[in-house]
Amino acid sequence: MKIIKTLKELPKDMWIIAVSTLINRTGTMVIPFLALYLTSQLKLSASYAGFIITVYGLGALVTAPFVGKLADKVGAFTVIKLSLFFSGAMLLLYPHFTDYYLILGITFVWAIIGEAYRPASLALIMEIVKPEQRKTAIALNRLMINAGMSIGPVVAGFLTMISYSIIFYVDAATSILAAIFLIFYPIVQKIESTETDEKLSSHKLFVLKDTPFIIFLLALLPASMVMFQHIGALPLYIVNGLGYTPAVFGLIAMVNTVLIILIEVPLNASMGKWAEKKS
Repeated sequence: MKIIKTLKELPKDMWIIAVSTLINRTGTMVIPFLALYLTSQLKLSASYAGFIITVYGLGALVTAPFVGKLADKVGAFTVIKLSLFFSGAMLLLYPHFTDYYLILGITFVWAIIGEAYRPASLALIMEIVKPEQRKTAIALNRLMINAGMSIGPVVAGFLTMISYSIIFYVDAATSILAAIFLIFYPIVQKIESTETDEKLSSHKLFVLKDTPFIIFLLALLPASMVMFQHIGALPLYIVNGLGYTPAVFGLIAMVNTVLIILIEVPLNASMGKWAEKKS
């Protein structure tokens, strides 16, 4: 099949990233169930829980501009390993905090560390694959994300029936395991020189002059606000509003990821040679 052939043509380093992503995302349990943990276990109101999730988003927003610069200095691969390891460490600590303001603080720090993974991994993918392979490489990465997310929330839904604390430890374990995997299967990355950084420094804000790109980002904003209700309002509505168990929410979350697995990779493979605007 064309899809299999296209995937086989990806470099070994891309598959290393893909496997580490699968390991990490298989244990992604805390984010989908954080709102339920805060309201059911810690007895916080929905509005307080919502603000904690907002703080997580702020942490992710803060880390994004700095990760690129850090990746240029130490390498995106190093940033990925550090993000996985230390976000796992934060998750081990998280269930031991019960004070609201301490939870706000650890959530913010956790987001800064954990969300450094996303831009760093995308930067590394862009570096190790050919331009014509980028759509397929990103599709493979997302395939691994969603394959893992098809497992994590389902398992988490049943684990919460035993104890919510377990999902923090499992999530932490898979993050650290993914970091260990990358230590044993390193990717050699070329670090940008200081001279190159200086040449690019005068163009840091050039993207703000790219009107079509800014319009595209603004168009994504309302769509993203709706999409991310799956970690905020949706679990609360399904469990507290409709009366279903967290296990049912985990199964419902799996439907989304399964659809992506079945559709996204074939679609991106077929559009591999299309212009970005057309695709």
